[in-house]
Amino acid sequence: MKKFITICAIALIPTMAFGWSSIEPYNTHNEITSFALFVMPKDNARRVKPLPNVNRILNFDYVKIDNYKLTGTGPDVGTNSKYSEHYYNPYLDMGGAPDAVAKNFHILLTADPNSDKAAKAAAYAAHFLADMHVPFHVFGMPSKWAFDGYRQGKNRIKPEITGPLFLYGGSPPYNFGRDNNFMGAIQNFVRLNTKGSDVDWFDAWYWNGVGKDAIVPQEPLTATSSHGWWEFSFQSEIADEQLKKAWDQIRKNSKFDPGWVNELVPAGADYRKFAKGRIKQFTKDCAMETSKGVKTYHRDKYYSMVRAIRAVMTMFRASQTTIHLQKRDKGDHLKYVVTNLNPEESLLDPTVRVYTNGKLAAEKKYDDIAAKASLVIDSKVEGDKKIVVEVSGMYMDTPDLCYNRIEFTSTEPQDQELSEHTCPIPQGAKEKWSTWVDGISPEHYYVVPDGRVKGATKKAGPHKIYYSKGGQLHVDACYDENGKENGWRTVYDRKGNIRGQVQYQHGALIYVRYEKGKRVDRRVK
Repeated sequence: MKKFITICAIALIPTMAFGWSSIEPYNTHNEITSFALFVMPKDNARRVKPLPNVNRILNFDYVKIDNYKLTGTGPDVGTNSKYSEHYYNPYLDMGGAPDAVAKNFHILLTADPNSDKAAKAAAYAAHFLADMHVPFHVFGMPSKWAFDGYRQGKNRIKPEITGPLFLYGGSPPYNFGRDNNFMGAIQNFVRLNTKGSDVDWFDAWYWNGVGKDAIVPQEPLTATSSHGWWEFSFQSEIADEQLKKAWDQIRKNSKFDPGWVNELVPAGADYRKFAKGRIKQFTKDCAMETSKGVKTYHRDKYYSMVRAIRAVMTMFRASQTTIHLQKRDKGDHLKYVVTNLNPEESLLDPTVRVYTNGKLAAEKKYDDIAAKASLVIDSKVEGDKKIVVEVSGMYMDTPDLCYNRIEFTSTEPQDQELSEHTCPIPQGAKEKWSTWVDGISPEHYYVVPDGRVKGATKKAGPHKIYYSKGGQLHVDACYDENGKENGWRTVYDRKGNIRGQVQYQHGALIYVRYEKGKRVDRRVK
């Protein structure tokens, strides 16, 4: 939703929860995003391509009211976005939401997941996609049409532009919907806006605010509009228990949005641009489904919110992959290991392509890779060459990039990716939490029977996360056997064996590598 709060709306704060918006403390958009991240199946995709931390994502979509003005980080504030980016009319094939989702999805794919850039892109993509499940956001027309209609005295607007008249919330009065006459709403829009501003989309139900007489328009218009009142009442009518029941019911049919269809990335295509096109079409499809079922979306707010959650979850999962690709050995003799980390689905028709110095050197299609299984491919590379290895395949039910790649120079060794890990839990240890002042970033640690701290991680929202640096996962603050950190950062495998350590010692950075729990290498930088 886009900036409908005005002075009248502010007066309602003590008694009414804000609706489908990102206004604190009733931030529906953040609830949708956090719910989507919480219920995403844990299928190891985060090991290949992690998403930004949930709290960092949520921090880029909030609105606060300060001195009767909206402030904050989200697209509902000021010129952070255009009105059209929150809308898409599938009957006209017009509106900026599909492009806005696609643009931010592309950034999410390319940016460092630990960066603010990626977190903001994730928040904005989720916001614009969620808006496609609001019945008012899938109708309307470019603002130029409203200005031209006003100038030409044209006041009747077709239903495929306005949507059905029940969106008024009752029987619309003259000039505000009756007989498809919207001159009153057009006049309000033209009077309060200028051409070329960020208000570049006309929604007939957003500019039809009326007073107690139900006919005489009065300011503030957007807060008392049909669109505004529907969103005002949204959050106040949503109960957590009912939302959970609605979610459980929809999950019986599909964990993800059934409208999402994976596609194989063509040979030579930029997978990020290809994925950008797929998410753009998915956004359009969501809007079309809402417009077709607009009566249900308008009447049943659990229905609309649950579908928004499912779509956002689908989008986030589609930005990841469980195709794991790794190079082994070094020198002239190489092996590529393709692992299907998906615990439920086979990777169908995997195709491996090898490029040397920008030219396709080899391409082969292999048999399906079963869930949690691997494919080892021998390769012979001669000389000093830039190598690109890419894998594309197909999952039938899980939204996925269906693609992964690695790049390296044939004479340069490549560090192997470490397995997902956690601090080993010592025998008899007790798991404890200590909450930070902000209440959302607790410290997770273990205490052995003699009281010494053995290991620690961080937790954000419903997810345990491990800090990532230089592309390698590592546990933050694993303590030594004496319960002292001493500058160590230690990586463990699933069985609790040490895989590697880093320590600052007398100004030098020391790397220690282990295999099967035994030290095999020590380097000082």
